[in-house]
Amino acid sequence: MKKNFNLFVAALMVCVTLFVMSCGTTDKCETVNCGANGVCVDGTCNCDAGYEGTNCSTVSRDKILGVWTVKTATCAIDSCGKILPQDSNNCPTNYKVTFGAGNTISKFTASNWASFGAIGTGTFNASTNTMTFDTMTVTSGTQVSKVIGNGIYSADSIKLNYTIISGCVKVTAQEVLKK
Repeated sequence: MKKNFNLFVAALMVCVTLFVMSCGTTDKCETVNCGANGVCVDGTCNCDAGYEGTNCSTVSRDKILGVWTVKTATCAIDSCGKILPQDSNNCPTNYKVTFGAGNTISKFTASNWASFGAIGTGTFNASTNTMTFDTMTVTSGTQVSKVIGNGIYSADSIKLNYTIISGCVKVTAQEVLKK
């Protein structure tokens, strides 16, 4: 009987020790506020697509919004079979491109893109900082052009790559924009 009692006391001590030790752990997310655009996992906010920041309150796309100036540009031109090699003298610089907020969290608008007033929309991918432009059709008089492009955002610039197709003329351009 005494042996069973000692065994019971030893088992009870183990249970109490385990219970007391488990009381010391706290929820790492208890004091973390991820707002309406994220969820806390192990003390860190995992933001919904299109949001970033310590509390997921920053719209990722907002970093590209505003007026940017084309600082450098190079263009290669295929004019109905006559090839002009890639050259900075083939395309304009120092013109303004404006990026605005689109109709969803990842969409944006672009105006005066490609220096001839192209207006269009695109999608900003927050995880890769890349921009993809929706294909635009631009009409100037009787001339219809198709513009296709993409870009990448870095801390102080946007690098755009695009192609303009108008009849048998094809212009391939790379531009660096700065705020």
